[in-house]
Amino acid sequence: MDSRGTGSYAVHKDKIAYRVIEEEAVLLNVDKGVYYCLNKTGTAVWECLAQSKGVAEILKLLSRRFPDVPLKRLERDLHEVLRDLEKEQLIYRKK
Repeated sequence: MDSRGTGSYAVHKDKIAYRVIEEEAVLLNVDKGVYYCLNKTGTAVWECLAQSKGVAEILKLLSRRFPDVPLKRLERDLHEVLRDLEKEQLIYRKK
């Protein structure tokens, strides 16, 4: 993701199975057989990614969903979640 917060990612839909349970997502990388659990913020990001929303749109939605959290923190958290999901090969950057 570039420094302006733009760009978009896609979920490796053929490799990932997921379910949201009580505001937390449980992801399974079917290729590796590895489970991941996401907290409330990570789940919100995941749901947006699954709907093909861009980074700027995700940040806007997070700010509405978590109005008491400063925008800078939401942006930092978003970058962290995206970085972690990409590192685990759950998502990839669209070109």
